[in-house]
Amino acid sequence: MVTKIKTKKTNDLGISTVIGVILMVAVTIAMAAVAYAYFTGLIGGPTDNTPVISLTQDNHDHNTTLTIGDVSDKSVDWSQVWFTLVDKTNQTQWQNSVPALKWGLAIGLPRSGTLSSGQLITIKTTYSGPLSATTALAKNHDYQFTLVYNQSSGTMGVVEWTQ
Repeated sequence: MVTKIKTKKTNDLGISTVIGVILMVAVTIAMAAVAYAYFTGLIGGPTDNTPVISLTQDNHDHNTTLTIGDVSDKSVDWSQVWFTLVDKTNQTQWQNSVPALKWGLAIGLPRSGTLSSGQLITIKTTYSGPLSATTALAKNHDYQFTLVYNQSSGTMGVVEWTQ
């Protein structure tokens, strides 16, 4: 008796190696393009842009007045703005978060409304009696005042001067 064995035919050919390499390169390029677009901000959610302002400075003995010049975004509320004042000579820094009584300074900002050209920021020493080299706003010290936009943590404007 003759028995027939049934065999299943399989296709071992698949796709050619050239086509496989071309597909792998195409997928890699597509992934790189998506990553580039994401990290450069071309895709993704909206980003907060930092407004830009100009500041000019005028010394008066141990006091300083800063004047806001051009403002790129007229809708920025003062509550969204922080400041940093640095005595670059003594490496001392004052910020919004430091209690005002310990500063030795009075920093007057228009804390209501929106930023606009012509507004003044006053920086005055609060020490009474003889002033020394460690007094805030001491003569012959280098200072830097920075306004920071809270929404983006970006620098809006910087002014440097020697008192």
